[in-house]
Amino acid sequence: MGLFLCLQKTISLLNITMDNTNLYTGSLVRLKSGGPVMTVINVNALTVECRWFDGATPHKAVFPKSALEQVNSF
Repeated sequence: MGLFLCLQKTISLLNITMDNTNLYTGSLVRLKSGGPVMTVINVNALTVECRWFDGATPHKAVFPKSALEQVNSF
């Protein structure tokens, strides 16, 4: 968790602007590097909390906004 907090501070200090300002609870996203489609459950200034399923197994994680891209819902 310490590395993640360090990353948050670095992003804040560099004043990086995020492209995905339209994220809200219920948005569908995916990591820019690939992976499953995830549902946004919480958004704050720098991070997004997401949930997804691997078969019947639920998962939850927090990601930097800059690591996510919005997925079309249709």
